[in-house]
Amino acid sequence: MDARGSLGDGDAGQLLDHLLDHLLNHLAEGLQLVDPEFRYAYLNRAAASHGQRPVEELLGRTMMECYPGIERTEMFSHLERLMQEGGTHQMENEFSTIEGESRWFELRMERVPQGVLILSIDVTARKQLEMRMRRIQRMDAVGQLAGGVAHDFNNILTIVQSYASFLAEDLPLDHPNAEDVRQVLEAARRGASLTQTLLTFARRAPSSPSTLSVGEAMTQLAVLLRRTLGEHIVFETSVAADVGDVRMDPTAFDQVLVNLILNARDAVAAGGRVTVEARRVTIDEAWNVGRGIELSPGAYVMLAVSDDGEGIAPAHLERIFEPFFTTKPEGQGTGLGLATCWGLVEQAGGALNVYSEVGAGTTFRVYLPQADRPVARRAVKQSTDFEGYGEAVLVVEDQAEVRRLMVRILREKGFRVLEASSGADALLLAEDIGDRLELLVTDVVMPRVSGLELARKLRQRFPELRVLLVSGFTPRSLGEAGGDDAFTLDKPFTPLQLVSAVRTALDAEH
Repeated sequence: MDARGSLGDGDAGQLLDHLLDHLLNHLAEGLQLVDPEFRYAYLNRAAASHGQRPVEELLGRTMMECYPGIERTEMFSHLERLMQEGGTHQMENEFSTIEGESRWFELRMERVPQGVLILSIDVTARKQLEMRMRRIQRMDAVGQLAGGVAHDFNNILTIVQSYASFLAEDLPLDHPNAEDVRQVLEAARRGASLTQTLLTFARRAPSSPSTLSVGEAMTQLAVLLRRTLGEHIVFETSVAADVGDVRMDPTAFDQVLVNLILNARDAVAAGGRVTVEARRVTIDEAWNVGRGIELSPGAYVMLAVSDDGEGIAPAHLERIFEPFFTTKPEGQGTGLGLATCWGLVEQAGGALNVYSEVGAGTTFRVYLPQADRPVARRAVKQSTDFEGYGEAVLVVEDQAEVRRLMVRILREKGFRVLEASSGADALLLAEDIGDRLELLVTDVVMPRVSGLELARKLRQRFPELRVLLVSGFTPRSLGEAGGDDAFTLDKPFTPLQLVSAVRTALDAEH
């Protein structure tokens, strides 16, 4: 029996055309037919959606009319070859949306009598996942390296800084070598600043977050920055009235904005424009697609810093947040500014991304979780007493030079100091001392038994024991592992800072 039943040939043909059109327009994959003149002879709805144009705008028009510049792309080159030689081709194609975001499509092209048939499959989610994993792996590897270098360098700086402090105390101000010692101390301070930057990138720098008003913070910064940028640059700000608050270290917030704005200033010529925008955004799972970053759903504050400079080459964008990478001429940039911004934003639970077009400018966008309410923190009164009164202090440090230095400083100030070179030795020594031990001063990063593990074990055995954790970098679990009332001291430190931290830990209320 004929499948068309009682329908005439004309009616059956129309019905089949209608069914075919309905089927094609409900495919998730894009389907388009391009004729030998490169005109769109057919597109289903998915194909038009992939190209962000209505079907009616595309049909009958050439690809060059609809998408100026497409003839210079790799995809068009393969299309031309297929038109001339026939055959098939499969490739991945990156497409920039009207909003400036990137989407990726897997294209399968085949020469047919009417032209070239193109099947397009949106693989943006898969491509972004691959890129995100590569970036995370690379940034984590660089972060581990930066944190390790900073830890070792901080040990060296602690020794240099402390012994230089001893000399400075012993030398009269008019001594001919007094200025030499001051220069050593200044060099150690600059070295400490450098390691702090590396630790910030590795997200291991100490932080004191608080709830701050984005609108107020930006208003204050704008006044300062208008003078800094000068009259030759147009500086504009746009802050939404309901932008709200974020929870971040205020100094870190200022540092991120200032770094990004000064970076934008350096990218524009006289008469250029730098704009800063702040507004609230709500992020869901779909929002993450096409942006190169991934954020948990929720309310965020978005800060955008844009310039109309020359833009950043695509080859540089992949490495733009790596420490010591810079596109500026030699001597005009350290390559640490954007790395610092990335680390500070990540440490605050946010994300930082960049969009740039060569010849059209660059936009950096910061996303920070919106703050719910201020979190109460235990106030610690810093001690102004810099003397010991025979208190029993156990110093644990695997680096012999640093340990000898710490022991000397504390003994000279009147503390009764015991020392151990490892966590295992410290556990045995603590058992011998018993309840007479009043304070544990331990390095965090040590082989076998870490300072964190040592602190946990001794606090279980001696609940009243005070703990001071000393580290060249700050692991993210540092506060939790040492207990809510554990104190911390960052390397490099001066003798005065060490004594002050020990005195503060001993004098604090339990």
